[in-house]
Amino acid sequence: MIVDVDLSEALPQALAHMMGDMGLVEAVLTDLAEMAWLKWRNLAARELHSSRQTYIDGIQEPVASTGERTIALVGWLPNAIENGLDSFDLRETLLGSNSRARRPIWSESGRSGGRMQVGWYANIPFRHGTPGSSGLAGQPMGAPHAEGTRQGTMEAPAAQQFGKEIYQAAKQLRTKGGRGKGPMALPSSQAGPKLSPHHSTSIYTGMRRVRKPYKNERTGKTTVQSQYFTWRRISTENSNGWIHPGIEPRRLSEKVEDYIHQVAPGVVQAAIKSAMRKG
Repeated sequence: MIVDVDLSEALPQALAHMMGDMGLVEAVLTDLAEMAWLKWRNLAARELHSSRQTYIDGIQEPVASTGERTIALVGWLPNAIENGLDSFDLRETLLGSNSRARRPIWSESGRSGGRMQVGWYANIPFRHGTPGSSGLAGQPMGAPHAEGTRQGTMEAPAAQQFGKEIYQAAKQLRTKGGRGKGPMALPSSQAGPKLSPHHSTSIYTGMRRVRKPYKNERTGKTTVQSQYFTWRRISTENSNGWIHPGIEPRRLSEKVEDYIHQVAPGVVQAAIKSAMRKG
């Protein structure tokens, strides 16, 4: 994905030659490219959620060549978010030949008494954020059930209350080292209703609390925080439940282009006035 800044309409024809002689075109291009880069990142930070950081990391710094500045968006997921993606079977990616998480499924062979491989499986982690969190580290508990989401059926206040109840139960879970008073995994009796009819259980069933050290880069102090995960198994033998609905295109680069065309005349005029004062 490339943002191509065209200044042909922004430059007054009578001043184009003068700007070329004075090197202002390159200066203006550099300024506009920097503005476009910052605008693109700001749009992503404001409009995206769980995929925000991955998308921002895909926005490359401007690359300069004579009369041109290029900003590229790299990576499979950032481009899928930008351009959209049709529905697809997650087994083709999570269990594909490039997957490091997949493991073989073996079956006993009655004839030889040995084993034969019959497929692949992988255990996929899902992180759940605490109620009221930003959603960068997993959707906040209860949020997927709220009306307005893809599968939500609860009114927003009910979904928020449900998330708080799940969180209260999750905080009591014992960690691997034995901390906590409750079970190590959230039982189905406390996990609430299923999110979707095709699910076999609640998305919170089996949730575990994991203690992770976190270092504050500013103070240098390390604290231990709780994170909450569930794991679900995907295999080549699954018949349904792992079809991704697709991704709606966000087209943030088009918004960046519109922004540049709006601000370009002002940037050009400012550069010309600055050059004339120096001259």
